Amino acid sequence: MFRYSILIVGLINLTVPAAAQDILQIGTYGNYPPWTISDEKGEITGFEIDMINDMCSRMHASCLVKAVDFEKIFDDLNAHVYDIYIGGLTATAERAARVHFSQAYAATSSGFMTVKGNFLASVLSPDHFILDGNDSDIPEPLHEFLRDMQGAKLAVHVNTIQEKFAESYMKDIVEIRRYTYEEEMYDDVLTGKVDAVMATSWSLYNFVARNGNQLNPPVLFGPILSGGVLGNGLAAALPQGDSDHLLQVNKALSAAIADGTLARLSLKWFGYNIAPD
Repeated sequence: MFRYSILIVGLINLTVPAAAQDILQIGTYGNYPPWTISDEKGEITGFEIDMINDMCSRMHASCLVKAVDFEKIFDDLNAHVYDIYIGGLTATAERAARVHFSQAYAATSSGFMTVKGNFLASVLSPDHFILDGNDSDIPEPLHEFLRDMQGAKLAVHVNTIQEKFAESYMKDIVEIRRYTYEEEMYDDVLTGKVDAVMATSWSLYNFVARNGNQLNPPVLFGPILSGGVLGNGLAAALPQGDSDHLLQVNKALSAAIADGTLARLSLKWFGYNIAPD
């Protein structure tokens, strides 16, 4: 995962009178391709930047976008360090107790990855589980899959929904290794320091696709997971009590979904449609 610094991406200027414009500070994750991509000049592009530009245009707002500390999102939002956070954040019931979430702008899921030759590569399971949010009751086939991971070293990124899932369901089965930077997590699974990684499915797909030439290439195993502690899609986060901007953000996102803008941006950056139905 990248080391945080403040990166000003730009001011969106619209053809409306200055007095009528809302000026918004928007925090994002500085380098999480293809959602956000930082170049050597400190400029950020990516799917979420294009989406923010479109959203701000629909809101008739001037938006300053900057990379912020992911670990401090909830505190900084409610301290009004910035107005909105948009950057790979999954909406969950637990997080919704601290901030307002918009409607989802991208569907998400989580999965597992190991390397060829690791004992986990042969662990089989059903394809997809949608959790119902009841932390004390998950399907027996999923329990069986998790038990088959007994003794494994599992890497997760700190303060993520995957860490929450591992803590909720796997702490007595695997050794949970927590990482601050995603690059280190993936490097360690390639070198055998950990047995597996749990992360977002799209991130795992991209890593597998980029590293197929390794001596022991990464491979996906196990089920795709969504719902429950893993949430129900990526959403914008706003400070508690800011219902006015929440309404505007939801209106803009709804319009972008309805007219196909998010689908078009999905195809541009991912090659497939990640927009919610």
